[in-house]
Amino acid sequence: MKCIHCQREKNPGIPVCPWCGYNHARTVAVVGDSISTFQGYNPKGYSVYYTPSVLKQNNMRSVKDTWWSIFLEATGAYLFTNNSYSGSKVSGGRFPAVGSEERLRALGTEVQHPDIILVYAGCNDWGYGVPLNQFEGSYRLMLMRMKELYPKSRIICGTLMRTYLMKNPAWGFPENMSGYSFSQYNDSIIRCCKSAGVDCADLAASGERYETLDGSHPTALGHEQIANAWIRCYEKLEQKRSRAGT
Repeated sequence: MKCIHCQREKNPGIPVCPWCGYNHARTVAVVGDSISTFQGYNPKGYSVYYTPSVLKQNNMRSVKDTWWSIFLEATGAYLFTNNSYSGSKVSGGRFPAVGSEERLRALGTEVQHPDIILVYAGCNDWGYGVPLNQFEGSYRLMLMRMKELYPKSRIICGTLMRTYLMKNPAWGFPENMSGYSFSQYNDSIIRCCKSAGVDCADLAASGERYETLDGSHPTALGHEQIANAWIRCYEKLEQKRSRAGT
């Protein structure tokens, strides 16, 4: 197999090409909200939920306990960037909205872009009761901008998973907390992916919930549960691509 950059033969045992210096392993960019933050791994000045004090409360020891780090380890990929901002919504237009131009441009450069972009966002839109049509319009615009900026990147959007409380597993998830059902938001994400022609990892389809302390932010076990859902969906998408010959 030849290097896509220098056209010389690649050495499968060396992740960085000895001829051109490029990393040939798949690179992944993560886009999201507080669930995907981790101190030291997000852009300077971004609001971060997972700080050292919060880690201990959630039985987390290091960045290796995050869902996206577990995903990278399982798929043999490398982190390109993590553009997650605590409290951010997809809607809003301006920074720190997930679909804002500032955040989307931070996913890559003119000469370098991630191979895969994982999007896990929308929980705050649902939680704050953003009108469904506004959320869907913002999600579509986000994907359109993302495709324009990174035409060679593969975009995979995850539907939102329900949660449970660590100390009360029987806790009833608030399906219609702000006037719109959780399922409606996930249906919107699926529609947006189909319309934009990008992959959808339907994490919610299995019905599995993830563990939290507060109903929103995953514990170490919760991150593992989210990661497992991503990995299962990713493997299914890869099988589908393989059958299609892409």
